[in-house]
Amino acid sequence: IHLFKVIITYIIKMIVKKIILFMSFLFFLLFAVISLSGYIPIFYLPMELASHFKIQACIPLFFLTVLYTVGKQRKMARLGWVLLTLNFLEIAPWYFPWATPLEIQGTRIKLLFYNQGFWNKNIPAFQRLLSKEKPDIVIINEANRYFAQALDSLTNLYPHSIRKMRNDAFSIALWSRFPFSSTSTEFLPSHFTPSLLVTLNISGKPLHLLTTHPLVGLYGTKEFKSRPAQLTAISQVLQKYPNPRILMGDLNTTPWSPYYKKLEKDTHLKNTRKGFGLLPSWPNWPYWQHYSHIPPYLVRIPIDHCLVSQDIQVLDIHLGPPMDSDHFPVIVTLVLKK
Repeated sequence: IHLFKVIITYIIKMIVKKIILFMSFLFFLLFAVISLSGYIPIFYLPMELASHFKIQACIPLFFLTVLYTVGKQRKMARLGWVLLTLNFLEIAPWYFPWATPLEIQGTRIKLLFYNQGFWNKNIPAFQRLLSKEKPDIVIINEANRYFAQALDSLTNLYPHSIRKMRNDAFSIALWSRFPFSSTSTEFLPSHFTPSLLVTLNISGKPLHLLTTHPLVGLYGTKEFKSRPAQLTAISQVLQKYPNPRILMGDLNTTPWSPYYKKLEKDTHLKNTRKGFGLLPSWPNWPYWQHYSHIPPYLVRIPIDHCLVSQDIQVLDIHLGPPMDSDHFPVIVTLVLKK
């Protein structure tokens, strides 16, 4: 009987060990796919979505790699360290300032972008943010009539505005202290969600600004394919205009997406986050709790962006406080050369 118990115990331990090894391998494989997804030229939904979560992959991948190293599983350990190095090279540069030049001579402008959430009615919190930050330009995605009315009442601060209101999550609006030289509502490509293209008169010089809100790309193959088409159309429009140029909005993509990288490369724009950190802007409480019980900080990613041409200096970028939207506001301070 004792021998029988010993044999059964041994068999159970072996089974448990194999299950643990198999599960660790599956998790390792998942994090390997996430780590490599930005490099593999297979542009389809699961791979593109996986590329957004490099930060989330790093910590569990590190522990698994350490376990493989301690357990002397050399091939898996080597692969793990290679994957960690790739992730480090993608994430770390966002936190290292490439240069710290003296502030150039020019005009300072502050932009506030906020995907307010079309359900949001927290006007007092938004007004407090405006009073604190005092932005020159305010851009709202998913604008509703409550926020529009609040900003329309501030004509002494923002006398110039343009908007495209809809009965869905893709209304878009812009208020400015600076006058417009030209404005247009663009559908990029045609029949897609609206974008606003404005040329601002900044101290007598033009500044071309495009704000947009591409589709999420989660709900089926057709919608997924539409987002790259939108980003391509946005890029083509921006390339028609001379510097200085700004692209600002909820792009529904992260800097690791191959589509984002192509947009940045083709337009020769730079992300204002560089040197200031990734500043993940989505998701946020309380709206996130309606969709998931996972704490939002565990899956938070940077999808709200401000890209500028190389002749614009970035003085600061930071996130505003949570205000009943699933996004944080993004506030950017720039300097336009004289």
